[in-house]
Amino acid sequence: MLQARKNKQLNKNNAVMLAYLEQVEKAVRRLNEMGLTVINVHFEKIRPTVRVMNNAVTEQLEKDQLAYVYHVGRDVGRYQEAQFTVEGIRVVWRKYLN
Repeated sequence: MLQARKNKQLNKNNAVMLAYLEQVEKAVRRLNEMGLTVINVHFEKIRPTVRVMNNAVTEQLEKDQLAYVYHVGRDVGRYQEAQFTVEGIRVVWRKYLN
């Protein structure tokens, strides 16, 4: 079994990833304070995206123009996805349309 050497300095990519993880933690705590529920964290090209459940808070963010719709599509029904930023982290949600 390989043993990691103690106190080995992080390589650049791992340091960036760890910094993003710390930012994600801050974002999740802030989203919780706002009344939002995180359902997924996705790392795409290192930069994370946090997905939250659509609720009255997300509706208000859109109404107050603090978030914007960036995608409209169709799967089991028509939907739109909106986003905003918390603690430097992209936060998205999906809302199904009638």
